[in-house]
Amino acid sequence: MSTAAASGARRAPRLRTTLIVVAAVLAGLVGTGTAALALGGDAWFGGDRPAVSETQTPTVEPSAQPSATATAPPTATPPPAPSQPVVRVPATCDDLAGVHDAENILELPLTRVEYPVTLANASAFSDQRVGSLSCVWSGDGEPYTTQAGDYYDLRYTIVPGVTDSAYELYTQGEAWVDAPSVPSLSPDALGQCGGSGLCTFIDHVNGYGLFFTASLPSGSTFSDDQVEQLNELTARLDARVHQLPAPEPLWQPAGATLAGADSCDDFTGTDTLDRQLGVTGMRTFKSDGGEYAASLFHSSSQVHAFWCSWSTDEGPRASATASVLPGGAVYFDQFRVADPSFDWQPTPGYAGEAFTSSKDGIAWLSVVVDDGWVMIQSDTTDHLAAIAPTILANVGAR
Repeated sequence: MSTAAASGARRAPRLRTTLIVVAAVLAGLVGTGTAALALGGDAWFGGDRPAVSETQTPTVEPSAQPSATATAPPTATPPPAPSQPVVRVPATCDDLAGVHDAENILELPLTRVEYPVTLANASAFSDQRVGSLSCVWSGDGEPYTTQAGDYYDLRYTIVPGVTDSAYELYTQGEAWVDAPSVPSLSPDALGQCGGSGLCTFIDHVNGYGLFFTASLPSGSTFSDDQVEQLNELTARLDARVHQLPAPEPLWQPAGATLAGADSCDDFTGTDTLDRQLGVTGMRTFKSDGGEYAASLFHSSSQVHAFWCSWSTDEGPRASATASVLPGGAVYFDQFRVADPSFDWQPTPGYAGEAFTSSKDGIAWLSVVVDDGWVMIQSDTTDHLAAIAPTILANVGAR
């Protein structure tokens, strides 16, 4: 209420009271024949107007009206924290290059498919673990595989969090070390398109690694027009990735997780393997990185995923391989679906959930613990049992 309005409200009772008193006085004077004196005695007698006594009535202040209580807007309930890795690339396949782009180039209807990982190696799931965006379209409804080579296929993967050093290391692998540069895309781009049924590019753009490939069935070759369209598509895709904002934060398990590995020695030492396997001369045979990288742009290094294999050169033969993926427990079930040739059996005696299998004369062990996944293989069941406890303990599966 304004000040003027409040003042008016306070004056109203006093005015009414005064009028009532005056009316009462007048009535009394009329009854005694003195009304005229009361109204005009000063004019007739030349004296002062007789004073009229006014009874004062206490002013009644208006009662305060209760003010409306401001109600705070309801607090939005935050979405629950994800319980497994999520895509961190702030875009969709349709945002970047969609099915119509692919169909126009390959000149046939395509189907969006998932790209399964069938390599028996926990580190091979690192791209998914770090939240990559993978877009795959196939003419036969199946993803392209280098073994089959009979599919029309166009796919690309955007890997977040790729550092300069990780990209440089990846380009030194066998597949890319001799690849020509593509300055029309960027100073870092490598690739080749034309003269075959395979068109492929990689680039390091705005902190993202970009992998692109288009494939035709064996014996087919891209036409000059298709090559031109593919070059235009990769240029648009590259430019759109360049405009992406920073990726979402890397998902990590809420509780304890595996320490992982960044080298073969983080799994175990060759001297330890010699002693446990009863052999001499165990050496590192292959390991994650370079031409043997199990992930694009060494995304495995972001989460301390790694793999390593060992073998002997002479004397009693023995071999072993280990891989680890911290925060990647969910991918063991995906691998079981992707490659049903393994007959995984629950196995007691290990931390978390353990499963063993035998395939092609090799003994396998998968342990899912603390939201991570460890896979170990050796040439015999006894050898596997001998080396597994040390490897599991060293990567944090206790």
